[in-house]
Amino acid sequence: MDNIEQAIRCFAKPLPKVIPKAYHNENSFMDGNNDILSFDRVLVFDTETTNDEYQNLKFGSFQYYHYGKLENQAIFYGNVTETELAILQEYSKNHNGLHPKIWTSS
Repeated sequence: MDNIEQAIRCFAKPLPKVIPKAYHNENSFMDGNNDILSFDRVLVFDTETTNDEYQNLKFGSFQYYHYGKLENQAIFYGNVTETELAILQEYSKNHNGLHPKIWTSS
């Protein structure tokens, strides 16, 4: 296996307020037992790319939370094969509540 250099950059500045307990539920990214996060909105974004120097988009997903409640989510894709697209469609179908939409960048 080849060693590949990677760089990740992230900055998060917590806000002083506490998220109300009313927003803690089964669709929440918080466990409901503590108020460790203080962001009104959270975007969870993940992508898979080609493993060459171009790192072209293969597919990805996002989840958008408002006060800890899941508001929107989707799968999106770029340059995928017919087989890979079928896998994404099957995943979306089998996880109806998880990723109900598939968007394309094409």
